[in-house]
Amino acid sequence: MQQSASDMEFTPDGRYLVLGGSSVLHLFQTDPWGACGRIPAHNGSIWAVAMDPKGLYMATGSGDGLTCLWDRESLVCVRVFGSKDTPNMSVAFSHDGQYLAIASNEDSTVQIRSTTDGVLLFFWGGTGCCRRCVHTPPPTNHTGTVAYQLMSPKPVDSVKWNPKHMMLAFTGDYYRERDGLTSLWCAA
Repeated sequence: MQQSASDMEFTPDGRYLVLGGSSVLHLFQTDPWGACGRIPAHNGSIWAVAMDPKGLYMATGSGDGLTCLWDRESLVCVRVFGSKDTPNMSVAFSHDGQYLAIASNEDSTVQIRSTTDGVLLFFWGGTGCCRRCVHTPPPTNHTGTVAYQLMSPKPVDSVKWNPKHMMLAFTGDYYRERDGLTSLWCAA
């Protein structure tokens, strides 16, 4: 079976591979290899797929402007983030699975959300770091700052969490002066 994919991710246990490309998620078992499911997931192309390292959730980001948080066992969407028509190009879970980072390409934003209740914990908007860093009132002691920034990534194409620490890097292309500029967000 041939599939077009924009992103793919193995489950933490390695038993399944999830492909996102069209508006449908394609699931494959790895041993023995074979297609084992299709999930109509979005109204636009799926650009990003991420697995929670604890194995509880899967996240998908799409060209329809939505990011979906899926229960990995039931494959049911438990939460939807976003309401704009700007593509969500990258999604990533923190090392402990408590947070989901979402990068939106066209409006150059990064969100950090709680996976347990969906609360928006941090929002970064794209045309200059410190003037545009906004911290929503945290539900407990969740705060953060952009600790390091070369330039404002525009658009934001990728988000990645540090595998051991509460640290998020996000990057994108800056078409006028430099390419591949990176920002680093650290929990306080």
